[in-house]
Amino acid sequence: MKCSNCGKEFGDGIKCQNCGVDRVTGLGNYSGYENPNWNNDFDSSDYIKTDSTKTTVCYACKEIIPADSKFCPYCRKELWVKCPNCGHIYSSQYPNCNQCGTNLAQYLKERERIEKEKEAEEERKRKEKEAEANMKLEAIQLRNDIYSSGSTAATCIFIFIAVVLILLFILLTSIYTDFAILWMFLFLLPCFFLPLFRGSIDETKIEKWKKEHPNDPRSKYL
Repeated sequence: MKCSNCGKEFGDGIKCQNCGVDRVTGLGNYSGYENPNWNNDFDSSDYIKTDSTKTTVCYACKEIIPADSKFCPYCRKELWVKCPNCGHIYSSQYPNCNQCGTNLAQYLKERERIEKEKEAEEERKRKEKEAEANMKLEAIQLRNDIYSSGSTAATCIFIFIAVVLILLFILLTSIYTDFAILWMFLFLLPCFFLPLFRGSIDETKIEKWKKEHPNDPRSKYL
């Protein structure tokens, strides 16, 4: 390509091999260029309309490209980045934002670390809740096992007491027929207290088991 300044072959370098003019001036019609004033969302419909004659050079591949390019049309390099701290748009060739000094790589790395810590904390809480739910289920099963231990003997005692009360009721009603309602009341009264008595026995078993296993984590759910 011919250099517009000296009319000779420009060459492959950044500057003309003959007159030394820069590549944009020598091969294009560069008339000055400022950073595109894109909005924070990089919406192409909101680009500031620039003069179509304005060009610039991609700092990555050194090709001449339109001045309003967000990506290089040759090497596809992203030319502009938005500062995650202050929102300023600056050239991606710089490691730090020229408005607040934020280092993009360090900022993204720190944000990734925070996200990982947050995810780890959420996972820990989830596992704690899951372990607690499993512990409660084990405590329920344990309570049932404690209640069932020795229940055969207790059931036999209750059946024996009930049979004795029934026989006593039949005997008394056969002898003192005029007091049948009274005998029925006296019979039903102890039958009402038998379940309460059974419940007190079960709670006694629970308390006894807790004393025997003070360090078992299931004990607080019994």
